[in-house]
Amino acid sequence: MKRFLSVLAALGLVAGLANCGGSEKNESNAGSGSSAAETEESSEDKSDTREEALIDHLTFEVSPTIESNQVIAEFFPQIISIWGINIVATEATPESKILHAANVMAQYLDNDENGIPDDQRVIDALVKNKAVVTMAADEDEFEETINQIIQQGLIPVFEEYGFQDLYASETNPDEQFDASLEEIHHLILNYGWAEVFPDELAQQRGSAIANAMDIARGGVFETVPETYPDGAWFTYDDWTCDYECMITEYTYWAHTSLLGGQVGRLEQIGWEWRLETPEKVRSGDSAAIEIFENPKLGLPVYLPDGKYEHREEANASSSNEDVENQTIPINSVLEIVDDASFESFTKYADVAGLRIFSLPDVSNEFLLAVAEIYRQMLGDNNHIDKNLRDRYLNRVSEDYVFQRIGYLGPENYKLDSPNPDIDCCPGKNYEDNHTDYIWESPNAFFEEQAGEVIEHLLHTITGVGFALELSEWDWEDTNSKIHVAMNEAVEKNIYDISSYEEIKERGNIEDFNRIVIQEFSFWFIITAWGFADLWNMPHEEFRISTIDELQEELPIANELFEDTVKKILTPPNKTDLRSLFSAAE
Repeated sequence: MKRFLSVLAALGLVAGLANCGGSEKNESNAGSGSSAAETEESSEDKSDTREEALIDHLTFEVSPTIESNQVIAEFFPQIISIWGINIVATEATPESKILHAANVMAQYLDNDENGIPDDQRVIDALVKNKAVVTMAADEDEFEETINQIIQQGLIPVFEEYGFQDLYASETNPDEQFDASLEEIHHLILNYGWAEVFPDELAQQRGSAIANAMDIARGGVFETVPETYPDGAWFTYDDWTCDYECMITEYTYWAHTSLLGGQVGRLEQIGWEWRLETPEKVRSGDSAAIEIFENPKLGLPVYLPDGKYEHREEANASSSNEDVENQTIPINSVLEIVDDASFESFTKYADVAGLRIFSLPDVSNEFLLAVAEIYRQMLGDNNHIDKNLRDRYLNRVSEDYVFQRIGYLGPENYKLDSPNPDIDCCPGKNYEDNHTDYIWESPNAFFEEQAGEVIEHLLHTITGVGFALELSEWDWEDTNSKIHVAMNEAVEKNIYDISSYEEIKERGNIEDFNRIVIQEFSFWFIITAWGFADLWNMPHEEFRISTIDELQEELPIANELFEDTVKKILTPPNKTDLRSLFSAAE
């Protein structure tokens, strides 16, 4: 979608360059003072804005080229690159505005601000499509620049780029809405997210987001109708905005409203968008919620504020004394480390503070697949409480929590004999904080292998990590909330613990408490996640299978899910599960 070109060709519509957000632009410009005031922003403004501005590992440079394109550089001589996506600006555009736009872009693309883009595929798509933000001091200067491009017959030079315009006068203005939130969202959506997730986000008829928009508008309208049906909450009426453009606008409104970006703006935007708060979007637009909270998409869950805070050197110099204030990185590259110094365990992969140890028989592919699923369980969604999740991550890291992986089963290593063939634990602080193994079974069906991985990762997460950090999950305390929740399930004949009674009869009370709690935790979490199909639920051990039943029958367990699980964990993607664990089929 090269809207830039169509606008250039239209001559009289130069002000709408790549802009499906004209109403926001007009609103931002209204009452913003003379354009000269913005254009003549002093060099002092440029010199004192570095502290607000750019992340050290991103680069800012005033450069004469964009991919050696001297023609573009003639009109837009300032350039900044964020992971290969360029923002170019006229000479009159204040540096502070360019830097602010760069920070907003960085926050959209690396929403957890860990220094790594959230989805490299989105970055690749933006780079491939040569997505570029073009900035000018204000709308007048932008129109003058476009007119010069037209008059000099240079339109063909711009054909291969995907442009989105943004004016300094509307970028982080005093006491007005920051339009960079909209325009940069448009750019990333059209040339990144929509390309990586076409079924959900393609800006065309039939995609999930288009269908959601049709519901929000009260019908399918290829052009702006004379009046919208009663009850419509998206009623954009710019006749220059076609169906595709309308989808772009709707996506921006719904997404940023869900992130809290439109709170308090109903008077300014209500004529075209009525769900200005997260609560209104949640209660009024379920189709949008289903898209934006789909963990497969990994869309931003925090609204950019123009202050991208990651600093590589700060992270590198952190000491152990600061660990409570650190954020453990989640999206780092998964790598296998071969290390013969950990007793029987010859290799491992580290994921967000959890070390996943593997016995030598286990394939590298399986080890990485387990690591990937654990990473997905820690992914962002709109329910995540970063502080709570960081508490869990830091506890796992500080207390050397680990997960073990073996091949086929315990009998393969004589684990049930007095003299097993493998050591219990890797050693070197990795000794106490673990639970059971995950077993690689190359000939298992998808449900068996995926179920094995999810179940035992959840055992480690809840029975070790949660139990160490959260008092309500302490399985040793029979008065803890998880015990009370389990007892409710047992009393209602929903959770059958009879198969574990022999453990208690042997006098292993501690083992009994740990096992029945971690099994119960696993059952109610996968029920809430909608994973009942993997275990053919209802199961003889756990007799409900839907979130509605959980809420109605086990309110205490549901409270635990809402207050902790939902704020720390994200269900893994079922499509990824099938691709990772369907080899036997």
